[in-house]
Amino acid sequence: MTFTDFFFVKLGPLLHVINIFCMVIAFFVHLLHKPLATSERGSVLMTLGLTSISYGLSFTTFDWHTSFLLNPYVLFIIYDIELLLLLWLLHVALRQKFSISFFYLFVFSVIDMLLHVSMYVDLVIFEHNELWWFWYIPAILGKFTALCLVIGLCSNRDFLKLKNILRVK
Repeated sequence: MTFTDFFFVKLGPLLHVINIFCMVIAFFVHLLHKPLATSERGSVLMTLGLTSISYGLSFTTFDWHTSFLLNPYVLFIIYDIELLLLLWLLHVALRQKFSISFFYLFVFSVIDMLLHVSMYVDLVIFEHNELWWFWYIPAILGKFTALCLVIGLCSNRDFLKLKNILRVK
């Protein structure tokens, strides 16, 4: 197996499974053991629970080879938009304070969507079908955003100080 095969084909699904596992474990830790402020507890549990369900369903139902109705990158963008809208609506409807977990999910999902848009534009509009240097950027950044997303979701800590950088209350 070459580095390219491993990096583009095998590593993504493996990290996806690890991310889902970490989110499920963190959900139960937050549910059973971790003391949270009551204003954030509901937000953290909703965000972790729905994100792990969404990621789990998309991973088990999605197949790169049979996704002929929609481009896979468009489908990933739709998945992210649906999850963010559902979580935002639930937070507003249940009058939950937005937690750091939700903030990290929002920021890194938007970055992930932009990476999927860049791949869609490159593959469909510019019709680049052979591996070239640009594909490494979304591949590396996608794995980095997935890692930061999972750390932010599971820890409910602003470990990158994004709220200070983006000046969010």
